[in-house]
Amino acid sequence: MEFEEIKEQIRQLIDLLRGTEVSELEIEREGLRLRITLQGQKEVVRTVQPEQVLPTVPSEEQPPKEETTSGLHTIKSPIVGTFYRAPSPDAEPFVEVGSKVKKGDILCIIEAMK
Repeated sequence: MEFEEIKEQIRQLIDLLRGTEVSELEIEREGLRLRITLQGQKEVVRTVQPEQVLPTVPSEEQPPKEETTSGLHTIKSPIVGTFYRAPSPDAEPFVEVGSKVKKGDILCIIEAMK
């Protein structure tokens, strides 16, 4: 059976289903599995009410807080991969945010595809 014939039969099945209360049909024949699901033609009525506008009260603007980054170092991985904070899902993380670390401490695991 050619693709065009199969496509035409599928169209005919859809047209037949539209005239019934059947919303889903699954057929398996000669190694071909077909599932047709029709979405209901439901009418949705939505009422929109105008939004009430309240007058704004000016607030005292506070200057944005600057984070202290002095003495902090950025650590970048030499490879791209999946980052793991702990050796296993139920284990404690190697380090917490804000922890002090020294050279040689294990911070994470980076899993990369080879």
